[in-house]
Amino acid sequence: MIAYLVPGATVLAGFSPFSPILRTWLGAEPADGPTIGGFLYLTVASIAVGMTVSAVRWALVDTVHSYTGLPLPPLNFSRLGKNVAAYGLLIEIHYRHYQFYGSMFLACAI
Repeated sequence: MIAYLVPGATVLAGFSPFSPILRTWLGAEPADGPTIGGFLYLTVASIAVGMTVSAVRWALVDTVHSYTGLPLPPLNFSRLGKNVAAYGLLIEIHYRHYQFYGSMFLACAI
């Protein structure tokens, strides 16, 4: 969730000077305090924008990695067997960090 929520919120905060709706959701205007509805809209919009940023990260950053000599590892899931849980743990503790930082790289650029 953090790999999508924080980069999406970063992009939305970057676009907030150009959108009065985003300023209302963020509670950036002193006269308008943050609301529950604004919080919910901001959360859903942040996840949606974060997923879009993650897709762009996959298309751009991962492609650049393959051109710089970091090829995709050969995967053979037929030999995974009873180690599925261990593989899932490795994804959680390694790939999620990469996903967050790669998406934040693009979100800050946007």
